[in-house]
Amino acid sequence: MSREVNWEQIRHSYRPKRIRLLFVGESRPANGTFFYTGDSILHDAMADAFRPTFPDFGGVGFPAFFAELGCYLEDLCSEPVNQWKIKDRRRIAAREAGEFALSERVTGTSPATVILVMKAILPNVRRVLAAGAVRSPLIALPFPARPQHREEFVGDLSRIVGEFHRRGGFQGS
Repeated sequence: MSREVNWEQIRHSYRPKRIRLLFVGESRPANGTFFYTGDSILHDAMADAFRPTFPDFGGVGFPAFFAELGCYLEDLCSEPVNQWKIKDRRRIAAREAGEFALSERVTGTSPATVILVMKAILPNVRRVLAAGAVRSPLIALPFPARPQHREEFVGDLSRIVGEFHRRGGFQGS
């Protein structure tokens, strides 16, 4: 008998009291991996992007260190959607349906920056932010699944994290 995994309970266990950098993805992967369990493509790319600024993650696993810094990853969609092609109407509908719930989950946070980990969700997250859920600058990065996207993602995020750290953005974490 297999036990149902409560993905949102796992995610919420890493939610910092103060969110300094809010990351927004499309959804957890359909293959059963998950950022917060440390076994996803996104986990590995994000860890690689943070490593130049924080080489040892404070001696803890990356998800715990990420949370200690005040970073948090939310998803637009509550259920996996990456099993459908990028322009599939079901995937687009799931993104649109996720806007309200995302807005409710992030309202009241005041991150320094919102970072999308997939450019395709930019219109959805812009609508969430425009509705007043969060008033923070928005940066969109490509999802790091393909080699060229991974290189761009890791390079750009590494620069963002390094600059944020130099400006003292993680202080008090």
